[in-house]
Order: sequence, then C-alpha cells, then structure tokens
Amino acid sequence: MNKAYQPAQALTIKANINLAAFRFIGFDGNLCTANAKAFGVSDKQIYSGENSCIYTLGTIPIETSGAVNLGDDIASDTDGKAKTASVGAKVNGRALESCTSASIIKILLVP
Repeated sequence: MNKAYQPAQALTIKANINLAAFRFIGFDGNLCTANAKAFGVSDKQIYSGENSCIYTLGTIPIETSGAVNLGDDIASDTDGKAKTASVGAKVNGRALESCTSASIIKILLVP
C-alpha cells in the first residue's frame, strides 16, 4: 500500500473484535455496520481488547467492496468496507479516487 494520506485527528478506541486495516470502525469498537455512521477508520490491524488510534478527520486509505467513482459520497458496508452511499445511508466520507472493483482508495472523512 503506497498511498500518502493526511489524518487530521486521531482518537483512541478499544477493539471488541479483531479489526482489519483500512476499514470503517463503529463507536462500539466493532466494524461499522451497513449504512451506519462510523467513528473513524483504522490504518492498521487492531486486535481484540487492544487500545489503538483510529482516524476521524482528514484523508485516509480505505478498502472498498466494489466500484467507486471520484467524488462519490461514501458509506460503510456490512464489513466496514467503503461503498458508494445509497439513499438513506450515513455518509462517512467522499472519494478522492476512483476504482472499478474492490480496491483501496483514498477518501476525505466527513464528520
């Protein structure tokens, strides 16, 4: 992974499960659920019971579950991966890159 990113705010969370890198993390220390508001994004593997920083503002890479277009509003899928937001989904970011299939792209996190 060779994407430059600029996180602007890091907050500590205790993981309730093993959390993969570059995924949306929920306020409860689990992976963010589908279409829910995320607390932030992990930039490394976080093991269950471990306290670690996640990023809540700025730009960060995130794993997508499918195609995303530059400028799309981004929501979470059931595994904390990024997807294009559908009607009614909580927007967690905006795509700063495009991809045609599952990939890692850079997003701008939105509060």
